[in-house]
Amino acid sequence: MLSKLSKFLNLSQTFAGVTLLAFANGAPDIIASASASGAEGGLEIAVGGLFGACIFGSNVVIGYCLLKSKNDVTMPKAEWIRDICFYLLATVIILIYGIVGFVNVWMGIGFICFYFVYLGVVILQLRNGQVESPE
Repeated sequence: MLSKLSKFLNLSQTFAGVTLLAFANGAPDIIASASASGAEGGLEIAVGGLFGACIFGSNVVIGYCLLKSKNDVTMPKAEWIRDICFYLLATVIILIYGIVGFVNVWMGIGFICFYFVYLGVVILQLRNGQVESPE
């Protein structure tokens, strides 16, 4: 379904992955986290659940996909570097928030802005031909 929608919208695999697939994958986490964070102690559960999902996805899901792949998995170096840098930077920001010991609305807005910066970098790389574009 995502492939058909991406082709219909003339989106590259990269852009479809960081928008449509990311939203489809993240929507249940957003709803569950929003529900949990309203309860006493729920914010800790929500953050723990999100980190657990990231760790699970980064290790078990990727590992399983690599094991099941019949061919070598390749990805342009610029995409690997971009995604790893943004992932690490987001983790460092969360670590800093943990050290500070609180979060507020502005920190949340900062994370949403961080995602849009990531999308901007993806778009710039696509326009400059640094990553693949739609066929």
